[in-house]
Amino acid sequence: MILSLAVRNVGAQDAAKEDRAITVEYIAHSCFRVTSPSGKQVLIDPYASRVWLGYDFPPGVRADAVLISHPHYDHDGGEAMGRPVPWAANTPVLRQPGTNQLDDITVVGFAGKHADPWGKEFGQSNTIWLVKVAGLRIVHLGDNGPLREDTIQSVGRVDVLMMPIDSQFHILKADQIAAIRNRPSPPILIPMHYRHGDLERNPNRPEQLGGIDDWAKGEADVRYLTANKQDFSFDSLPKKPEVLIFKHSPLVKPPPNMNEKEKLVQVVGGALDLIGPAVAFRQTHQRWPTSYIELSPLVEQSVGKAQARRYDRVDLTELPDGSLEIYSVAHGQTNRITLPFKETNQK
Repeated sequence: MILSLAVRNVGAQDAAKEDRAITVEYIAHSCFRVTSPSGKQVLIDPYASRVWLGYDFPPGVRADAVLISHPHYDHDGGEAMGRPVPWAANTPVLRQPGTNQLDDITVVGFAGKHADPWGKEFGQSNTIWLVKVAGLRIVHLGDNGPLREDTIQSVGRVDVLMMPIDSQFHILKADQIAAIRNRPSPPILIPMHYRHGDLERNPNRPEQLGGIDDWAKGEADVRYLTANKQDFSFDSLPKKPEVLIFKHSPLVKPPPNMNEKEKLVQVVGGALDLIGPAVAFRQTHQRWPTSYIELSPLVEQSVGKAQARRYDRVDLTELPDGSLEIYSVAHGQTNRITLPFKETNQK
């Protein structure tokens, strides 16, 4: 599908290696804003406030278009959860593969696959975004797994690569990161999707997400920027590949301290409250529940209607070994727990 958002003939411009600066701005997590020489702006993968991540999306971040790689709350502003999104209602939002034009910016989406084991609730779809502007080719991987050969060929040259990297290898494993760095071998690599310790109140959250420093210590040619913005042009690309680690936006700040009532709600609203009802359901039906609609009556019996309705999201997935994975989101906090098959059959 091709969406024209102020169409211009920029084919010749894109092919030329122009020495005009563009600005890349890091908001936080996997969210960036790219500003073209003409002042047009695209916002990539804005996150929902206090869902899995412990901090808020800053208000007033404008954009002429929003690019979403996949419908997870830390990449789609909470849209798939039904939350108010952090962009203006009249802003064009691109989600699917295809070519789109926004004045002097060309955006091309390529069909990818979300890294395992996440994203099965939406078929593990993930759009890899190529932003072509001022002769530069900027690629945002979203939460894509290892790149297929045909995808590498389709995307072509990459000047700036935004890739999910953290010290716990939540999305990509160490060898997968190395393989992607080798091909397409971008001059500039910008890590994203890692934990910001200065923004998180809870030292154990987000679950299974590490920081960037421990990974960076083992890499060569790593440069920590002193700001969350950096200008780039084709002629200024480094001859030797380097890793740039941005500051997050100064507009993103840690949330205020929670009061005791809020802390209690977060503890009570976790996946632990779903264990008993899930086990009871299996004992009655000889199978795991497949949706929260099936499970909710037992949850209401266990913890009451008010508590049962506090969940923003509950995913129930039977794993190949017969165990049940429960993933829940309540009051901006996520929980993931697995019930082994044998334990659920014990009386």
